[in-house]
Amino acid sequence: MRLPRVRALRVADGKAVVVDGTTGDEVWSRARWTEIDVADPIGKVKIKAAYDAEHIYLLALWNDEDVSLNRYWKRTGTVQFERYAREDGFAVLWAPGSDADAFAEKSCALYCHDGTHAIAASHRNVKSVDVWYWGAQQTGPMMTLRDMALRGGADRLRGDGQPERSDNIENRSAEFEGPRYFPLFVNPGSTRILRAKNLTEVKRSTLEEKIPKARGREVPLEIVRERKGSRGDVRAKARHVKGKGWVLEMGRLLNTGHSDDQPLAPDPLVTTRFAIAIYDDAGSGEHATSGPIELVFVASE
Repeated sequence: MRLPRVRALRVADGKAVVVDGTTGDEVWSRARWTEIDVADPIGKVKIKAAYDAEHIYLLALWNDEDVSLNRYWKRTGTVQFERYAREDGFAVLWAPGSDADAFAEKSCALYCHDGTHAIAASHRNVKSVDVWYWGAQQTGPMMTLRDMALRGGADRLRGDGQPERSDNIENRSAEFEGPRYFPLFVNPGSTRILRAKNLTEVKRSTLEEKIPKARGREVPLEIVRERKGSRGDVRAKARHVKGKGWVLEMGRLLNTGHSDDQPLAPDPLVTTRFAIAIYDDAGSGEHATSGPIELVFVASE
């Protein structure tokens, strides 16, 4: 079966790609869309790719009528909260070079099964899998997505162990099942993006005093901030057109120099394989996935 092929087009000399979530850069007017099938209800995702001497760029477009920023604690009593963890998202999984042929048949299923990230027995030699994750709430407000390396254990892929300071801060109390920090001057139903400023830290004993009880009040699950180190290698910016869908633009160095990133070579004789996943108001294990996709580098169309 012939795999869908995305042709990465060379950026013209003297031109540049600005990662801003728009399609206005010169190269995007020349690059060709490739339609990728994913499971319903998304249907199809359109992908373009471009490159210059140092960077790879991806542009993704998919249907989604509404924005989902549904990662929050909902207050149901004085110290009672319900946890919701859903958002719109997009992921790219790069096939390690040693598994490129097998990946062509099974795509993400080569490593993940039923959300447990179990590695098939024949592929437990995989050291790590490079994954990019953009989330409308977790990474959307910033200029970098979450660049992860899922590492192989005895039979599973595990988190990459990046230090806490390299990513968002979990907003969870150590004293009760609920948030540790409350934003100031935020009313129920207002923004669910929580930044590392204007925060009130509360303890169980002072919760009612500092934050008068308001049932239904929503407090974000994390404090968002720019990712650092290898976690922040991929620049990304998205734009949502209400009633239509998302436009997501991403850019990364072809070779970051980090051992947990998949290096990419702009060689027309080299084919790289990857897959994508779409999260539509979804949690971490709920996503529509593509089959394997080929990426090739071309000088012109």
